[in-house]
Amino acid sequence: MQLAERSGITSSYGWSADNSYPVSQTIGAGSTSVLYDGFEDAGSRAGVVRDNGQARTGRYAGMITNAGNYVNQRWMSVSFSVAMKFKYSGWMYSNGPGATINLLMKRGGETGAYSYIDNISISQSGKWIYVEKEYLVPADVKSMSIRLDNKGTGKVWFDDIKLRPSISQMNSFTYLPLIGLTSKTDDQNHTLKYEYDGLGRLKIIRDQDGNVLKQIDYQYQAPLTK
Repeated sequence: MQLAERSGITSSYGWSADNSYPVSQTIGAGSTSVLYDGFEDAGSRAGVVRDNGQARTGRYAGMITNAGNYVNQRWMSVSFSVAMKFKYSGWMYSNGPGATINLLMKRGGETGAYSYIDNISISQSGKWIYVEKEYLVPADVKSMSIRLDNKGTGKVWFDDIKLRPSISQMNSFTYLPLIGLTSKTDDQNHTLKYEYDGLGRLKIIRDQDGNVLKQIDYQYQAPLTK
């Protein structure tokens, strides 16, 4: 879904599988030129295990178990008259080590093959690593996709995979069903995390390092009497 603001700036939104809440907001780009996957929805990407043991934000991350395996996100159709800069990014965790995020690009008429590829890899293991890269996409590209690769000997996890025009800004969100927002990540990769008490009320807001920014204490008292 996309909206045109009064200022003339376009904002596009990605929604959860059941269309109950937005998972991404991209300011300055149409919905046909952005991709996002936080792996919170079951079946969001075939070939990836939705795992709740290593999530970076939200409750789940996408896990690829076997070395040499890879999975593609959906191909999106694009059209522009001149070369255009795109930014792709994401979080990777490996116990192998070895994981790669690939940007794949096809020209018109190509099916199984693709003319252009760019990628970002990690070789460290045992921790979440954020990667981000810009690429000047040639004007003859007609479709784009993101491919995730397990390049090591163990398991790899991916979270918050993003592709968008470099001139745009993407925010992403995760939720706890029937409770509320659990995280918000801005285009500069700053994350706020929200925690709730047993009654579903907002209790703590933390930054990406776990520091408490705000704590809410709910207290009850007897009615005042004269």
